[in-house]
Amino acid sequence: MNSGCTLTATGNYTQTAGTTTLVGGTLTATTADVQGGTLTGTGTISGNLSNAGQLTVSGTSATGSLGVTGTFTQTGAGATDIELGGTGAGTTYDQLAITGVAALDGTINATLTGGFTPTPGDAFLVLTFGSNAGTFATENISLGGGQTVANYNASDLTLDHSGDIVETTTAFGLSGSGSAASGGEVLLFGIGLTGDGVGTVTSVDVTLSDLTSATGLSQADLGELRLYSSSDAALGGDSQLDSKASGSVNIGSATSLSASADLIPFGTERFYLVSAVVATTVTDEHALRLGFAAGDVSTSLGGRGTSVVAADADNITIDVVATQLVVATNPADSRVVDGDDEVVSGMAFQTQPAVAARDANGNTDLGFGDNVTASLTGGSGSLAGTTSASGANGSATFADLGYTAATDGEAFTIQFDDAVGGAEGDLPAVSTAGLSADAVASLLAFVQGPNPTSVETGQDFAASDVTVAARDTDGMTDSDYATAITLAVGSGNGTLSAAPGTSVTPASGVSSWTTLSYSAASGFLTSATSTAVTVSSPPATSSSSSEESSSSESSPSSSSGSSGSSGEPTAAVVLSGPTAINFGDVILGSSTSRSFTITNDGSQFASGVTASLPAAQASAIFLGRSSLSLASGASISTEIIYSPTVPGEMSTILSVSGPGSSVSIQLSGRGLAAGPLASLSTDRLDFGSEPLAVASELTLVVHNLGMGDLEIAEATTSSDVFTVGPQSFTVASGSSQTVAVMFDRSAPGLVLDTLRLVAGDSGDLVSVALSGRSEAAILDAIIDTLAFDGNPSSLPMVGESMSHAIQVSNSGDLPLEIAELALDPPFQATITSLTVAPAQTAEIEITYAPTAAGLDTASLRIRSNHWTGQDAVVVISAGTFGLVGSRISLPDSLDVGSVLVGESLSSAITIQNLGNRELRLLSVDLEGSGFSLSGPEGNIAPGAEASLEVLFSPTSGGLQLATATLGTDDPLRPSVLLSLTGRGKSTVIDFSGDGVVDFGDFFLYAEAFGSHNPEFDLTGDGLVDFDDFFVFADAFAAVGSGRRAALGEYAHHYLGLPRRPALGTGYPNPFNSTVVIPFRLSAPARASLRVYDIAGQRIRTLVDARRSAGNHVVVWDGRDGTGKPVASGGYLIVLRTEDAVHAAKLALIR
Repeated sequence: MNSGCTLTATGNYTQTAGTTTLVGGTLTATTADVQGGTLTGTGTISGNLSNAGQLTVSGTSATGSLGVTGTFTQTGAGATDIELGGTGAGTTYDQLAITGVAALDGTINATLTGGFTPTPGDAFLVLTFGSNAGTFATENISLGGGQTVANYNASDLTLDHSGDIVETTTAFGLSGSGSAASGGEVLLFGIGLTGDGVGTVTSVDVTLSDLTSATGLSQADLGELRLYSSSDAALGGDSQLDSKASGSVNIGSATSLSASADLIPFGTERFYLVSAVVATTVTDEHALRLGFAAGDVSTSLGGRGTSVVAADADNITIDVVATQLVVATNPADSRVVDGDDEVVSGMAFQTQPAVAARDANGNTDLGFGDNVTASLTGGSGSLAGTTSASGANGSATFADLGYTAATDGEAFTIQFDDAVGGAEGDLPAVSTAGLSADAVASLLAFVQGPNPTSVETGQDFAASDVTVAARDTDGMTDSDYATAITLAVGSGNGTLSAAPGTSVTPASGVSSWTTLSYSAASGFLTSATSTAVTVSSPPATSSSSSEESSSSESSPSSSSGSSGSSGEPTAAVVLSGPTAINFGDVILGSSTSRSFTITNDGSQFASGVTASLPAAQASAIFLGRSSLSLASGASISTEIIYSPTVPGEMSTILSVSGPGSSVSIQLSGRGLAAGPLASLSTDRLDFGSEPLAVASELTLVVHNLGMGDLEIAEATTSSDVFTVGPQSFTVASGSSQTVAVMFDRSAPGLVLDTLRLVAGDSGDLVSVALSGRSEAAILDAIIDTLAFDGNPSSLPMVGESMSHAIQVSNSGDLPLEIAELALDPPFQATITSLTVAPAQTAEIEITYAPTAAGLDTASLRIRSNHWTGQDAVVVISAGTFGLVGSRISLPDSLDVGSVLVGESLSSAITIQNLGNRELRLLSVDLEGSGFSLSGPEGNIAPGAEASLEVLFSPTSGGLQLATATLGTDDPLRPSVLLSLTGRGKSTVIDFSGDGVVDFGDFFLYAEAFGSHNPEFDLTGDGLVDFDDFFVFADAFAAVGSGRRAALGEYAHHYLGLPRRPALGTGYPNPFNSTVVIPFRLSAPARASLRVYDIAGQRIRTLVDARRSAGNHVVVWDGRDGTGKPVASGGYLIVLRTEDAVHAAKLALIR
């Protein structure tokens, strides 16, 4: 039913199916009962309305109002559709106006139309009623971009729209590998949210975790976790909202930081940043990664935030960089005798020194690997052994460093210095403190032997004192030695006499005798020898030799012979003993012993015979005696004990050395744990780097270094690119099992994993680090869109071209081969190189050569050997709404109005350049009389305006016409026509002939109004109209304002002259092709009527000229100033005169 039409039903109007459409008409019935189908449109329901079907106010893609002059009842099966296209009730959004009771149920659907987007604070009065009885059961009123709430008031239903908190900068976490020093702060997470001035942020949850291949990260590595609000995405100058101390930061699960209901101002982007402050006491090379679950930024409007996946490649590693060397372990030795000393002189330190590289907070730099050199800076002795050690895992431990003192108990200082190099550079040297060396006696030696060298038997040898010293292996006297030294007969059957006695307690390690004699047995030729003297008696028929030696109660004797009684040289010392000793299997913590015998097979006395082991075995093998003396032909047995401290095979050499002879004894054995014990052939399997899809296999050997069978219940990895076989097995005691590990290169890059071996009986875990790299070409496009935009003047004209460059890079390990660049005209792509080396970039030049006006788009497809086989795509666009070259825009006509004959009236027309090149006016031709043109001077820049001045000087009364032809360089409008109109006014206005222009003349004019009477046609246009009235008014004799006002009232009353300018509502509205726009003027005036879009951009000028008083009509065909159809949506019509501005809304639906 169209506007003005009425359909009247007797009783009720019942609809069970189909559609009833109102187009401004009226449906009259007791009750319009919609039991099914659709009732749609605008107009009036005169009576009650009951809806159990579909009620669509104003119809689809249109807005308007529907009135109900009665009650409105919607059942649970009914639905009401409302469309919102603006903020005007009943015009740009639908309104259902009910005079009676609204009994609501069922569904209300509110949707947007015409590209309209509500802003926070918009309210839509969609239903009005006399009273309310219920609410809609289902409300589908989400309008996007915020919250919409249905508020049921006493006389209306209003949809109130509030804003939203929008994620305008996508949540981001760590990117690539980074590092942080102890005590440093590092950014972990950020997100940019734009608010509505109402919603608040309450908390942010993030998850910190160790890498897949655990580095040992713990809470102790983190000093603090902080949450900031910021104006940008970088740390610095921000407001701290919350913090969590080390013990409150979860590892492997989410930690929540409170934002204290932080309000985001309307339209402002605010960043929320999470940082970590690294603890001052940390472990080097511990690493963390960050994860964020979608929606874990809690706001008053719900969860926000795009998820951030924790990835091993995106991490922060704690980096300890050493600033100092520290003596972590001082030299020490439990074999010292003097408790005031720390080490034994002349021997390798039992506890070797260790030097650590640490930062200012005392953290060890595990990356330190410099060579550390030891030098002596205090003491008169000398260093022995290896004086350098290589750094590993942050420290350097020496192997066999020792110190030989000049005197017993001598203090000394060792300085340690590293080599120049590494991230830490050359660190300051560090020295030991409080060290002294103890000379520990290992033999006794005559300092002063008996003198004279030949005496009779029983006579005193000691013409001067005989002295014996306790000395170490370097011959230095042990001044702390206090055990009594005893002189005894080493061989022979004589009697030794000594004073003060045969045993003397040493003083400062030396014992002295003042009297010493030897009495040979009767009937024998006797002799006694010492280190310095030979005694003899007269020759006899037989002889027996005897030796005099010194001994102590706590250490082996030590003396030597120089010659026999005959003075002839004796045979060399020859030592012999076993070649090998095997201790067998020994359980850790227990011990077993073996005995061995050393024999002196030579004829010379062997003194200072020593037994020694490599320093590495000194803690597991113990000798019963390490020094001894052997007479010619004598043997001595000693015990050796094996007490393993670590599992595994032991093999070493025991060296027994004497004067001119030595024996090497091979020692072997194996330490076993009390139960089964797994030992691996390596702790890391590195598969190296190979091209993608190349599989590799490495093996791992599992040894059982314990007693009993080793059950491996599970051998697994966490990544499916590594496979293991066998995955369970048994290894007998002392045996081994080979495990094969396969690496399947299915994706590029470095893969880190851990092979975990779990023992079945105990659940004990041993692991092997796995690593491997897959080589591939990886194409990275620097951008995914390219727009040839900018000022209009920067765009090429048809037939011209311009270029932009984009880059592609190869982040892989193999060369990237570009096979094809696929791009449709008017674009063309060329590349600098078809092969891009790893870590290099290539430049693709995109050339745009438009062949026609308009917006051009295309997709560049880069086909290559990218590892996924997929093309990279860059979307390219160019053109600015079809602007090509210069583009002229001006009205088609100009009415300058009326002026008295003999006078002149000036006006102007605005010329716009809507193109992207300067506009040149090549010529201006004028046909007709009464008009002249001037200007503009020079060219008109892109987007600029200029005025064309029009001067009207009529020589006679009546309508006068002229046509101006403008020649331009606009390629689309090289010739533009402009129609000019004006009217010359006659000076004969005293119609009554009484010599005065007064009200009498007005009434004569009023009688002729609307006729063609030439006497009253003052403008000469052939019609007596409002233009003639204003000529009459100019000559009206009465000059008082009240009289002039009275004349205006008479004109309004008798002629229908409008009192003020006005802009009418376009019809139809909404429209889909053309719309009629009425407006009126209360007096002749220059008027402009322009069309604007919702963004405020001017679309077209419909009128820009002087218009007469009265009613006017303009038709708009829905096109812009270039003749191009505009898009569907809302538009604003603005009427502007010298003293007023009026606006109205239009909706275009195509």
